[in-house]
Amino acid sequence: MNYKEAIAYINSHDINKIDLGLDDIKKLLESLGNPQTRFKSIHVAGTNGKGSVCAMLSSILQKAGYKVGLYTSPHLIKFNERIKINNLDISDIKLARLTEKIKPNSEKIKGITYFELTTALAFLYFAQQKVDYAVIEVGLGGRLDATNVLLPENCAATAITNISLEHKDYLGDTIEKIACEKAGIIKEHVPIITSASGEALEVIKKIAGEKHARLIVAKPMEYECSLQGEFQKPNVGIAAEIAYLLNTDNNISEDIIREAFKEVTWPARLEFLKHNLLIDCAHNPGAALVLAKEIEKAKEDTKNHYERARRIPYFRKLILVIGILKDKDYKQILKHLAPLAAKIIICKPRTERALDPEILAAEIQKEHAKDYVIIKDVKEAVIYAQETAQKNDLVLVTGSFYVVGEAYGLYKR
Repeated sequence: MNYKEAIAYINSHDINKIDLGLDDIKKLLESLGNPQTRFKSIHVAGTNGKGSVCAMLSSILQKAGYKVGLYTSPHLIKFNERIKINNLDISDIKLARLTEKIKPNSEKIKGITYFELTTALAFLYFAQQKVDYAVIEVGLGGRLDATNVLLPENCAATAITNISLEHKDYLGDTIEKIACEKAGIIKEHVPIITSASGEALEVIKKIAGEKHARLIVAKPMEYECSLQGEFQKPNVGIAAEIAYLLNTDNNISEDIIREAFKEVTWPARLEFLKHNLLIDCAHNPGAALVLAKEIEKAKEDTKNHYERARRIPYFRKLILVIGILKDKDYKQILKHLAPLAAKIIICKPRTERALDPEILAAEIQKEHAKDYVIIKDVKEAVIYAQETAQKNDLVLVTGSFYVVGEAYGLYKR
């Protein structure tokens, strides 16, 4: 099996199928010798910020001399981005060989999902390559997510970033219900670190108590970090608290932690592709609100050079390029972002899950009375925005990982 055949096989499983439950993934992993038991893991859940925390932890552990696996989703351009060791994507050859090994086993399990197959690939790769730690991002929820086969004896820590209303059809329609699902990753006697607050924190406290898991409520921290935005401070806090926990042999020094935060990379999170082209994967109301706050701060005065360095540079007008998926609360996303834009360009990402641009247009007409245009092709929309932008205008591309991924590929390739 070559790489092209491997990707074709993986993609033959519906990427949009969500089948919460652990029976199938357990069967598949057992047929592969339970690779998830052959490395230490750090398991990260939450509504937003999971990927950033995972990237920060990977950076810290690498800096401390460990061999570190990193499993995240979704990818922006190429599937291999989901599975890394020491920040290097899995190679085409290794991915093809692993897929060939897994295929006979996965085909015996009717209904195995894209995410379950991908999770098994990652765990098998990390086991074969003998990583010291694997930092694992939850796909959806926590309790019934395919990644939640990690055992307490192999897990060094769990983390929950923040919790807001998302995926209500799968996780519940209240903060408490969603928190309960995400807190399902808490393991017996394994420390849990969280930046959650309010009702969500109360649920996490209760479940941590039942599991005899030490609870650490992480506060925002002021480490200098290469990832822009005030919203990264709570994520920095979580990553730092986990680093302190893992520093049992005094090999994760304060200097290592500081340098790791300065060097961490995590694409498409408040990232400039050009001097006036900003991308961000805000794909739900919570993330859109945080992004809107960052945009608004660009217009605020500050004499604090450190704060100024973390902010988006001052701009004249905002041109918003946006596309949203059908299963997202598009009205709330627009509520946060549309008022900030002088012009809105509506696009449609290449996925069956994409929301019809006409629906977004109707909402913009009804609630926001903004100048807008529909250009369905994402790349054409971004190019048009760049051509439309005048001196000191800012183009912001957001609304979906798919939209940002297409824009990212346009410039990064």
